[in-house]
Amino acid sequence: MKFKFKKENEDIKVSIYHEETDYDFDYIKMINILYNEKVIEPADFEGDFSEEETNNINEFVKEISDKIVLTESVSSDF
Repeated sequence: MKFKFKKENEDIKVSIYHEETDYDFDYIKMINILYNEKVIEPADFEGDFSEEETNNINEFVKEISDKIVLTESVSSDF
């Protein structure tokens, strides 16, 4: 799974790319995929994102990925 961020003017749209399909962003779908697959790929960007915006989004995705790995390792300890 990966997030796709598309910026048009000042509007940013987020979609979830999973198994060769784009879905409108949906928290439940995101959590379901993360729970079952425990993998998130680096985000894709389309449009005129500033370096700060890109860095903030990448940090957000990395934090999610780190939590998935941490949760998986804690779960396997039991």
